[in-house]
Amino acid sequence: MKSNFSTAYKVEMRRIFKGKSVFLMMAVTFVVVMLVFASLASIKNGAGSSSAMTLTVPEDIDDAINNTETALQIIETQRAEGYPVSQSRIYSLKAELAAYEYFKANNITDLSYKNFGYDIFNLAAMNMYDYVNYGIVVSSSVVLLYVVILAAASIAGERKNGTIKITLLRPVSLTTVILSKFLSLLTVAAIFIFGTFIVSCVFGLIACGGFAVPVLIVFNASCALLVNPFIAALLLLVFAMLLTAVLIFGGLFFSVLFRGKLAAVALSLVCLSGFGLSTVLSLISMLFGDFSLATVLPGNVCDWTAYFSQAMTPGFSSFYIALALTALYATGFIFGSIKLFNRQDN
Repeated sequence: MKSNFSTAYKVEMRRIFKGKSVFLMMAVTFVVVMLVFASLASIKNGAGSSSAMTLTVPEDIDDAINNTETALQIIETQRAEGYPVSQSRIYSLKAELAAYEYFKANNITDLSYKNFGYDIFNLAAMNMYDYVNYGIVVSSSVVLLYVVILAAASIAGERKNGTIKITLLRPVSLTTVILSKFLSLLTVAAIFIFGTFIVSCVFGLIACGGFAVPVLIVFNASCALLVNPFIAALLLLVFAMLLTAVLIFGGLFFSVLFRGKLAAVALSLVCLSGFGLSTVLSLISMLFGDFSLATVLPGNVCDWTAYFSQAMTPGFSSFYIALALTALYATGFIFGSIKLFNRQDN
């Protein structure tokens, strides 16, 4: 069985690299990332070493805690009285309070730091972390689009040109076919994203001299921790790969569900990544208050970065909701793909 899977995996890898699209996407990714780096270098040169916007621990931490607690009490009282209150504002205040309490508990004073994730204030004192952060964000977005299209077109495309029957003549199970396609696409995505990580570190080292400022992680707006920037960069890498893995299986699910290649690709892009659908769902969500229906799309649910950041607002009030939905999506896509493929007359 192991030998059969290894053979199927190698066949899928050869099929991907046999085409010109993978090399075209490598070139596109490289160009886009270089443009981002050029923009970061321009911002750095323009901002200089300005500390006006640099994130620092408040001088009077007790006063900062009291002010945040007061603001949180006011907004929660307004919500209890029935006034329309933004859930994102409550989450942001709780995250801010968790950070201040962490600084106080650990006697941290007069320290500059960066927020985990995407925060404009991070760019005031730019270092290698910012290059890795934006490099991974941009490259993973391009790669996600590419591998989701490949995944959605894989089985549906093989059905259309008849090669699926040749694939199924091999001494491999249908489950092995699905898993080998998944692993090969995940490998391609990993090559892109890990490659960008290394290139980002190199360019960040040249431009800024490496990691210098610790990164603040605030988990679920309840507990905070200052970590080495390299650890924070690796965490971004893990989140990018997790999101990629779930969406690849989503693309395979739609590829099994639809026999038409175009339909599989189109539905995958719309339902997984929200192309065109996010705007529609956001407009509909205005009827239901603060919550956006676009939040439940897999591409949003499985992106966990905001739940570890003070600067970003996540889609749900708790990380554990996103965790449960991510597990639900992943399980549904995996077993749904395998079960549908086993039942269909290919």
